[in-house]
Amino acid sequence: MYETFEHTADLGLRVRAADLDTLFVEAAQCLFSTIVEDLATVRPMLRIDVQLQGDDREYLLFDWLRELLYHFDAEHLL
Repeated sequence: MYETFEHTADLGLRVRAADLDTLFVEAAQCLFSTIVEDLATVRPMLRIDVQLQGDDREYLLFDWLRELLYHFDAEHLL
């Protein structure tokens, strides 16, 4: 489950999930739902492997979203 909210930063995301893997998926969907009008229209055409390192889960999630934004900005990928 996810939702966006107004924040002094660019965007506030509130994400809840039963496990860590699902949390990262939900966070990505939440982020991209603000970029793409209808995520259901996006089709997988290319696989990108993302590898992150870190022990702090909050920063790991931040780094995950930052990496996804990088691929969107630099390569026009969702």
